[in-house]
Amino acid sequence: MREPSVVAALHEARRDGRRARIDDSPLRLDGALGVQLSVADSFLAAGERIGGWKAGSTSGRSRDALGAGFRPFGYVLESRISRSGVALPLDGFARCLIEPELCLILGSPLKGEVDALRARAAVRAVAPAFELVDQRVVGGAQDPANFVADGMGNWGIVVGDDTPVDEGLGSGIDGIALDLRQGGETVARATAGRDLTIDDPFLALSRACSLLAEHGRGMQAGQAVVTGSFVPAVPVDAPGSWTAGFSGVGEVSVTFE
Repeated sequence: MREPSVVAALHEARRDGRRARIDDSPLRLDGALGVQLSVADSFLAAGERIGGWKAGSTSGRSRDALGAGFRPFGYVLESRISRSGVALPLDGFARCLIEPELCLILGSPLKGEVDALRARAAVRAVAPAFELVDQRVVGGAQDPANFVADGMGNWGIVVGDDTPVDEGLGSGIDGIALDLRQGGETVARATAGRDLTIDDPFLALSRACSLLAEHGRGMQAGQAVVTGSFVPAVPVDAPGSWTAGFSGVGEVSVTFE
């Protein structure tokens, strides 16, 4: 499958919530981010907007899985950013997985090669969030280039109420505890720095921004950036409600129908 066909297949799969088969793709990891941005441009040409980004490969087993220090980004469509409490149809996904994450809200644009200090200065707030991941690419998890080209599997995000950044992350991420509940029953708990290794959110933001700059892109004020899951992605195989509470930050919830 030639690159333009890969872009079209990934665009249609993300748009329609179905799988894309690109097993014979000649994609290489070092070119996958460019393909991803070409897919994003297809959405922009159709009238969509980029509402945010994901900083990928920042926590748990995913850290350095694609190469030492390599933290690929993924784009988030503005139309796929929902407020806490939203109800979403499961049939809009090829296969849905959910990841509880902290989300940084930019108060000013962030462009170019930046360090964590400058990245933090651009952030106005932190919020609890779910990243919704969709397994669209057949064999995508086994093919890193295809997975990266497909926006790191992002479908969208659900964002709770935000908190001023100095209140929510004034002491850093270590010690922030997650309580993940399904239908009111706790299914997972994790504390950053104790139960999992996760990149500092501002470092994750700076790496994503710097990598975007290599492709001539940047981040805009108001965009939301999810910074890494506190637990491995959890499959959503049936309708039901999910809630994630982060100590000192707040709660976010989503219902699948």
